[in-house]
Amino acid sequence: MLFEEDFNLISANDVLYIALSGEHFNYCAILDDYDLSRTLGVGGFGKVVLGKNKESKKEVAIKFTDVGNELSSANLISAIYKEAESLKALIHKNIVQLFHAFIDGK
Repeated sequence: MLFEEDFNLISANDVLYIALSGEHFNYCAILDDYDLSRTLGVGGFGKVVLGKNKESKKEVAIKFTDVGNELSSANLISAIYKEAESLKALIHKNIVQLFHAFIDGK
């Protein structure tokens, strides 16, 4: 069920996933939209993998970041999402555009 205040959190280009039967959303399902191929780079916090959207065939870089023990409080999780929302708003030829961000509960 969507509430009126929920609409304030939705932007024009956002993708909205709705669980019709009330089931929990599997954030990893977003990755099902992509074919993953080679690793583009590895760093101290994770790796970047080349992905291709199955529908649009657009190539994207998918970053997997190991946040491990960094998620010890709701404030830290909130800060990660706030940064992600800021990055999604940036559109510049020299900045990689962010399309999705989520934390897997593993």
